[in-house]
Amino acid sequence: MVLPILWGGQNVPFVALSGTATASIDETDVVAGGKTVVLTLMSDTWVAAGSTFNAQRQAILDKLVSDGSETNGWDAELSNLPVTDVVRTDDEIVTITLSALANYDITAQEVVSGGAPAAALVTSGSDLVANGTFTVAAIGTSSAITWPEGSNIEWPEGGNIEWP
Repeated sequence: MVLPILWGGQNVPFVALSGTATASIDETDVVAGGKTVVLTLMSDTWVAAGSTFNAQRQAILDKLVSDGSETNGWDAELSNLPVTDVVRTDDEIVTITLSALANYDITAQEVVSGGAPAAALVTSGSDLVANGTFTVAAIGTSSAITWPEGSNIEWPEGGNIEWP
């Protein structure tokens, strides 16, 4: 449940980030697509559905930024997410269903934050930074092992390699 924040007796607008991406996500999930990021507003609403909202969808995607800077990481691949991934669910909720990002490849985890651009909001005059993030876990890479020609390597039942 998202509760309003009061400051000086006034509701303070904010956005909460949730969705299936926040529960557990790794780089294979990003490559496959299908996870959701949900942005829920309090004390504000998204601009009207239709062309007004549609004009803000790229700006909403652009607020999903990573703390990483990998060549094929989140920030580099974000431009491959189509604006059609961003749906105005109702006046307070936007759901982003992440499309597959086939080239996404990281060597260290990335923490992704989000927010709401002022132009996508009815009353707030400034961008809102989301309360909440999600972490994309890196999957280890495999390495090839080469053996010197003529090596006699035995792989016993116990799984330990023995060098003669």
